[in-house]
Amino acid sequence: MTEGHRTRKGKNYGSERVLYTDAETGARIVQLTSFPTIGMNLYFEQCSFTADSQRLIFYSQRAADRDAPFDVFRADVDGTNLVRLTDRDDVGGLVLAPKAAKAFFSAGSEVRSVDLETFKEETLAHFEGFHSFASSLGGISSDEGNYYAYLHREEERYALVRVATDGKGGEVLYEGFNLTHVNVDPKTGTVAFGERAPDETKNWLMNPDGSNLRRFTFEKFAHCSWWGQTGAWQGCYLPPDRGICIYREGGEKEEVIVSGSRYFWHSGSSPDGEWIVADTNWPDEGIFLVHVPSKRSGLVCRSRSSNGHPQWTHPHPSISPDGNYVLFNSDRPGISQVHLATIPEGLKERLVKGDVTVRDRTLCV
Repeated sequence: MTEGHRTRKGKNYGSERVLYTDAETGARIVQLTSFPTIGMNLYFEQCSFTADSQRLIFYSQRAADRDAPFDVFRADVDGTNLVRLTDRDDVGGLVLAPKAAKAFFSAGSEVRSVDLETFKEETLAHFEGFHSFASSLGGISSDEGNYYAYLHREEERYALVRVATDGKGGEVLYEGFNLTHVNVDPKTGTVAFGERAPDETKNWLMNPDGSNLRRFTFEKFAHCSWWGQTGAWQGCYLPPDRGICIYREGGEKEEVIVSGSRYFWHSGSSPDGEWIVADTNWPDEGIFLVHVPSKRSGLVCRSRSSNGHPQWTHPHPSISPDGNYVLFNSDRPGISQVHLATIPEGLKERLVKGDVTVRDRTLCV
């Protein structure tokens, strides 16, 4: 925000929603953003929804420019009450507190919080010599009350920081090369992240306080995240393997949940681990809902996104805490926008019981 600028934080833009129905599954879809700039959900590793599944947060780019900043918005799941939560040029990695009505984000050399109701911002910690960047990611540990974020020091040098969400400060836990994919186990607080070092790509685990740094040696995941609150991971296989599996630290072998010819790409889990939602690619066959106990899956909708190089063209689906909605990106309108699909009526029940219809049989793995 420039000096003398009148902040637009807290402004309610009403609705930009576009309502449509998926032609194959009948899923009701709300295109939440329609402004001619990029809209993007949080990464599939993070929960974009409030605990009651009635609101969500996402990024929206301020202007149609490659270097334009992103601000944070919230909206109701029906697409109304589109409210701007930030108005600044340096918003970085963003997460939503699982229980409190606050979002946490990096901004310059600071980590800050913003209240979803009052829009009050607070500085939680300051890291001299570091700065945030828009592609950074963070994670929340609900048990420990910490926010984890990547900050950037210089070319290819990064730091993983931990910040107490009650404002008691923060600390650098790890410094390395090009850190990626930080996400925190909501059950134990264990932190998982990747490091793209010049010699090799490494995947790390550490305790919430930064102790017991250890390698994560399972190398079959293309993308993965914590399997709800089970303490295990779920994720999609690296090509040429195809499917979704579950792995526990120290385990000798993964548990295959879905296999076949379909290539699943990014997957997120419900808090209880019963459901996984995943997009597909090469070719894009749509966004699928997986019932983990029965190992059956069915199509939620087609994303109709281009799945190009920019991250906002990847669907990156996530499921709401109540298991009723799937949030995803799609540049179907020409510019990437944020979409919310209601899971088709009866799909979950049919997957649980195995009582599939003729159409389901053509859609289910």
